[in-house]
Amino acid sequence: ALRDPAVTTTGQLFAKLRTVSQLLLPDDALRPLRERLAAECRQHFSADVPLSDEVRAKACHCFEKIAAALNAIK
Repeated sequence: ALRDPAVTTTGQLFAKLRTVSQLLLPDDALRPLRERLAAECRQHFSADVPLSDEVRAKACHCFEKIAAALNAIK
């Protein structure tokens, strides 16, 4: 979704991510972890803004950081 040119705002991006996460796990699964990840995303993306190249790069960095943290707790 992050590299999809049809996704043009952070709101669209997070809606797609939410849809995918709901397909993988029920809403109540891993609630504390999901809440912490949502807080991390809100810290970096506080509003529904256009996905410029700069915002996409920032999002990539944020998601890479989250992925690294999740890999560390496997």
